[in-house]
Amino acid sequence: MSTRDEIGAFVARQIAELDKDEPYARASLAKLRRAVGKEPSETPDVWGITLSGGRFGDNALVAVHTALSLYAVHRQSKPRSMHREGQSLGKAARTLILKEKSKNRDNEDAITRRFNAIASAGDLAELSRHALGLVQLLRSEDVEMDYPRFAQALYGFTYAEARSGIRLNWGRDFYSSDKPEEEQQDG
Repeated sequence: MSTRDEIGAFVARQIAELDKDEPYARASLAKLRRAVGKEPSETPDVWGITLSGGRFGDNALVAVHTALSLYAVHRQSKPRSMHREGQSLGKAARTLILKEKSKNRDNEDAITRRFNAIASAGDLAELSRHALGLVQLLRSEDVEMDYPRFAQALYGFTYAEARSGIRLNWGRDFYSSDKPEEEQQDG
């Protein structure tokens, strides 16, 4: 199994644990929210979540830490999971725009600017800062995202030579259609 696959599987397992309606899961989500924007080495209180069962190198650990801490923000005050398999960052941002279209054109422009800031980030730290704002918007409109896939993309983003491909994939998903995913599948 490749490191990328291991990251996806690990994040999926951790999200399944975080989504349980148990005190440990709620406490873990709160710890992860406090870890947003910090380096994994600065947050030993989440190591039991981000390191347990995974033997990752530094780049993979940063990707896992970033994805899980952003997931915790996304999941805050939500009675259900905010993970949706197949809903990439680009698709999630597009879904958010479609929900906002009926409300306000300015919101569409703001979402597009946030998405573009993420896609044009020079490094993972900058990407993470911009992603936090988008995740907060996704949370406000109950739009889910595929976090194992996001963690895999973040891992790839730590390698300069992979960034353009990741950006293009997000862009394709963002601009692929103006129909919500459910409508695309129905016809």
